[in-house]
Amino acid sequence: MDTMEDLQKKKKQQFIRVVLTEILMAMSVLCLTAFLTLLVLGYSIGDGWKIERSGLVQINSTPTGAVVTIDGEEELLTRTNLSKSYSSGLHKVVLSKDGYDTWEKEINVTEGYYYRLKYPRLFLTEKTDRVIGDLSKYNILAKSPNNNSLLALDRTEGLKFSLINLNGEKMTITSVDGTSIFRGGKEAAIEFYEWSASGEKVLVRSSYDEKVEWVLVDLKNIEETVNLTTTFGVDFEKIRFENGSASRVLAIIDGNLREINIGENELSKVLVAGVSDFTNNGEEIIYLTKANEEGERRVGVYKEGEKSGTKLYTVKNPKAVVKMAVGTYYEDDFLGIAVDDEMMIYQGTLPSYGESAKQMSLVIEKQLDFVVQEMKIKGDGELIFARNGAKVAVMDAEAFDVISYEMEDENAKWLDDFMLYSVKGGNITVWDFDGINKRVLVETNAAIQNNVMMTGNGKWLYYLDAESQLVAVKIG
Repeated sequence: MDTMEDLQKKKKQQFIRVVLTEILMAMSVLCLTAFLTLLVLGYSIGDGWKIERSGLVQINSTPTGAVVTIDGEEELLTRTNLSKSYSSGLHKVVLSKDGYDTWEKEINVTEGYYYRLKYPRLFLTEKTDRVIGDLSKYNILAKSPNNNSLLALDRTEGLKFSLINLNGEKMTITSVDGTSIFRGGKEAAIEFYEWSASGEKVLVRSSYDEKVEWVLVDLKNIEETVNLTTTFGVDFEKIRFENGSASRVLAIIDGNLREINIGENELSKVLVAGVSDFTNNGEEIIYLTKANEEGERRVGVYKEGEKSGTKLYTVKNPKAVVKMAVGTYYEDDFLGIAVDDEMMIYQGTLPSYGESAKQMSLVIEKQLDFVVQEMKIKGDGELIFARNGAKVAVMDAEAFDVISYEMEDENAKWLDDFMLYSVKGGNITVWDFDGINKRVLVETNAAIQNNVMMTGNGKWLYYLDAESQLVAVKIG
């Protein structure tokens, strides 16, 4: 039988064990937390138990399930789409899949950062094609934002807007009569300008007898179509949609930036005076003013409902060619400004009225070998694309670099948001925005440069041949 002294001794030993256990558990939790924190920050254990910092890479592909090879070593049991840590520095990524061609790119992984490679496309090595319709009576204007239909004009009887809806090897056409919409009637020259985000409305420019008018065509309900020029009795110098529903548009009228509420038939007060050009990311408007007495122009931002604009940049050369593009990539605003051959990229938050322009930081400044004539946002905000004919400079927000190259065809067009194409000698050649992964998808049959379309899922390519027959090609 234990004495009181023995019991006290056992209690003391038990207390010590409990304290040691809790200390060990606390240390384990701290070590695990530190380990997980280091993993999140990109640290890993390399060869020889050396601690090194890496970056996380996410690799997607269309189609999914491609084999991923990094620096010549195949990732075992891994297919796209994947996320994995790699050491900082240059790595060669190769994607392959049975029955498809390969895709490759050298990427620069930055320690502690997340690199998203989301746009790679692989195409079938054995493609099949089939004629699915005769479009000889149609004048193709544009492809829809979702890449599933073509907007066309049919002038055989009046002036009809037609949507050519594509689904694999099938084609359906819906038409609405727009003859009475335009003062020039059937003879009006129609130029496509911009789609609404939904793809249900389109801005077009009509000209006849040296007169110009702007029309907002409602393809779902033609009775809701609005001739903006005749309705508001003004001449538009430039016009763009402001919101996704196409209920409001922005316009330069008599050198002033104004807003039009379509549903209310209201023309706003002057938002910014003395404007020569603008672009917008929804309700955030980047504008360029006309030169003042000192010959300076101002690039500024105006936000919906504010008192006035906020200056972002001063262009001191009154004769310089100025181009602008603005978009959002994840949580940051990106603003591209090109002044002649100088390309500047700003990142941050576009300031509201009264706030400092320093919220936008100059992150890239690049001297190009050409004067920028076109600048636009592509790739869901990831890319700022500058161009003059065949010469290209593109800022990739993932790589955080500007890539410059010269295309073989100055008439190249966008196939999707990350890929361009060219039609030469009947061949349709495609390549990524950075000039690599060039591939021929169609040989010796395509005829018209502007009428090539790829569906969003990358499975079908459509084009017109020399007889204006619409051909569907199974590419994915």
